[in-house]
Amino acid sequence: MIREITFEEIKPLWELLWPGRDDIAAMSTLTHEGDDVWEDTDMSIYEKYSPIFFGIFTDDTNELVAVNSCHPTSETRMRSRGLYVKIGYGGKGLGQFILQHTIDYSRNNNFEVLWSLPREKAIKTYNAVGFEIVGELHEGETWPSSGVMQYGTNYYVEKKL
Repeated sequence: MIREITFEEIKPLWELLWPGRDDIAAMSTLTHEGDDVWEDTDMSIYEKYSPIFFGIFTDDTNELVAVNSCHPTSETRMRSRGLYVKIGYGGKGLGQFILQHTIDYSRNNNFEVLWSLPREKAIKTYNAVGFEIVGELHEGETWPSSGVMQYGTNYYVEKKL
């Protein structure tokens, strides 16, 4: 079963997604307006928009096993962020299911583009629901983990709604 959840509910799984990350927040200040226009410290985003969190729960034990979130980055663009499927639940289509739910939510709320920065190992999941790689690899995602900077390489993907 999929339902809207809170930041407090999603955070434990995000801690598995970003192990040791010191600054897990409900939203990211990174925005993308298209045409390689990136803004990585748009603090006004917290005043303008609110995030939405989704979770998939098992039918039998009501365990939270997959999560994703989205938040607007402009009046026409929504960001998908924090897709994670708990170990032991992969390969069942849960990633695609929750991404499709995020697509439907964004479309139903009149956004024109849903974008994300998935890791390379997640690209097949994003492609399966219609996201396309746009441009080059987005290298240089960084975050502090126990005081040590971590680096990641992500693809920039979009889904036109």
